[in-house]
Amino acid sequence: MDWLLIGLSGVFILLTVLIIVFLVSLSKQGDERYEHIKTKAIVISFYATVGVLIGNLGRAIFNIGNQTNGFISNLSLLIVVAVIFLASLVWQKRKYGG
Repeated sequence: MDWLLIGLSGVFILLTVLIIVFLVSLSKQGDERYEHIKTKAIVISFYATVGVLIGNLGRAIFNIGNQTNGFISNLSLLIVVAVIFLASLVWQKRKYGG
């Protein structure tokens, strides 16, 4: 269990650093495309996060799976949101240039 927590924390820290580096590289463009790319990525990740939360709520209501540790569940949710945000940033940058 401890190795799982350390591994998930490491993945989350890595994703956070990648997102920060990517946002810094986007901000160097200095035009409207940066704001547009960032806004579209935020909207996509918000919709996906709401979908994941609704799925978690449905799983909790119907008691599918046994959740033993709420912290691991919350950390995995943060990792999913970070992956979605990073993927949508990359996709929007490729779509709108950069």
